[in-house]
Amino acid sequence: MQRVCRDDGKILLLEHGRSKTYEGLSNYLDANAERHAKNWGCIFNRDIDGLMDEAGLEIESLTTWHFGTTYYVVAKPKSKESDLRRAKASNVVATSGLLPDNRDRVQCSCR
Repeated sequence: MQRVCRDDGKILLLEHGRSKTYEGLSNYLDANAERHAKNWGCIFNRDIDGLMDEAGLEIESLTTWHFGTTYYVVAKPKSKESDLRRAKASNVVATSGLLPDNRDRVQCSCR
């Protein structure tokens, strides 16, 4: 999504995900995720925070509902300058700015 979003654009996400607040609820989601995905096509126990971090999105706001399992996120692509600083700091050569291989997991989980 970073690749196709303008530098001044916003990325809006409405996602199902793991509850960071209620461990018992997350355990229930984990136990039933496969069946739910087969029935409804939605994987509702993903680590949304981790996926956004892996994708390198800059989070402007994050709100959760439904015991922490529904996420509303306003994010933006990281600036090219911050990507270059991060690459230099880790001695990694900056590439074309494509998302990691899991980029489809940051998009809407329910299809």
